[in-house]
Amino acid sequence: VPKAKSAAPALRRDRDAIDRGRGGFVGAGGGKQAMRERQTRMMEAQLEAATKRAREEEEEERVKVERESKSRKTEGEIMGAKERYLARKREAEEAKKREAEGK
Repeated sequence: VPKAKSAAPALRRDRDAIDRGRGGFVGAGGGKQAMRERQTRMMEAQLEAATKRAREEEEEERVKVERESKSRKTEGEIMGAKERYLARKREAEEAKKREAEGK
């Protein structure tokens, strides 16, 4: 990814140099062509920004899902806790029965 960052400013510098090299001459259709090129570059920049934004949103979503899945208890852990609870409950009932029989 670092190469892409270094390549983008170089392209922009080249585009700016091309614009300056033309000067202010507006020939037959030359102004329209220059305007078309500027609009094309502007659209390319907007597309790059939208793509970057979408990529960042996807990354944020992936991180969020990953974090949620790590914190979520597994079904096995939940069943283990339920079994331990039921075992304690049975033991308490048996203790009550023994205590009642002992009196």
